[in-house]
Amino acid sequence: MKKVIWADDDTGFIKDIASILSRDCKKRGIELTFTSVSSGESLVEKVRQEQFDLIFTDNQMWIMSGLQAVSSIRQFNPKIPIYIVSTDGGIETEALSVGATGYINKFHKPWDKALEIIALSGNY
Repeated sequence: MKKVIWADDDTGFIKDIASILSRDCKKRGIELTFTSVSSGESLVEKVRQEQFDLIFTDNQMWIMSGLQAVSSIRQFNPKIPIYIVSTDGGIETEALSVGATGYINKFHKPWDKALEIIALSGNY
């Protein structure tokens, strides 16, 4: 069972990504539990309360950005894989410097890359 949390304030995107990943994981025989939140603050709070195998987060969100959320999570959880999924070009280096595991460009079928990461990841 892979337990994934995804933060994005675009509810349409979250609905689509949850549907695509659930369908494609099922096709690959991967059991997926998908949780979504709509802000960086909610992401940090949820990760403090529950254990997840992977975190995916948008960067541009109200009040707390994805980069800020990554930095906050790293203060209490230095090992969980966290991926920034964003349209912000040029933030890859900054994402890695605050503790992100990697960067996924939101313009290039991010569900394909996320599925690949989910399939290759172990349970945290």
